[in-house]
Amino acid sequence: MKIKYKVLLPTVVCTLITTIIVLLVCYNSFASYVDGSIATELDNASVIMETYISDRVDMAQQRAASIASQPAFTAAVAQSLADGDRSSLLAAAQSLQRSTGVEFITVVDTLGNVLVRAHEPDQYGDSALRQDNISSALKGQQKTNIET
Repeated sequence: MKIKYKVLLPTVVCTLITTIIVLLVCYNSFASYVDGSIATELDNASVIMETYISDRVDMAQQRAASIASQPAFTAAVAQSLADGDRSSLLAAAQSLQRSTGVEFITVVDTLGNVLVRAHEPDQYGDSALRQDNISSALKGQQKTNIET
C-alpha cells in the first residue's frame, strides 16, 4: 500500500469519527436547550392561564354575590312572596337572569323548597337543601358557587 493511502485512510477515519462526535454533542446540546426552553415556556403559560382563570372565577363570584342583593330584585321577590304570586316571582328571577347573564337563579322558601328556578321554570317544589349555597343562605351566610 502506498504511503498516500496509509496517511489518507486514518485521516478520513479520524475526520469521520470527530465529525460524528461533534454532531452528537451538538444534537444533545440543542435537544437539551429546546427541552428546557419548551418547559420554561409551558411553565410561564401555565402560570399566566392559572392567574387568568383565578381572576375570572373571583370576578364571577363577586358578580354573583352582588346580584343577590340588588334592591329591585329583592323588592320584586318580597312583593311576589307577599302576594303569593309565583308567576311574578318567576318573571323577576328571569329578568334578573337576562340582565346579569347568570345561568342559574333559584329562589327557595325558608325550608329550602324551590319556589322558582329561572333556568327551569317548570321544575319547582322540590328541596334544594342538598346544595351548599342553599343551606348556607338559609343560615344567613352568603356563599357563591362557581361550577367549572
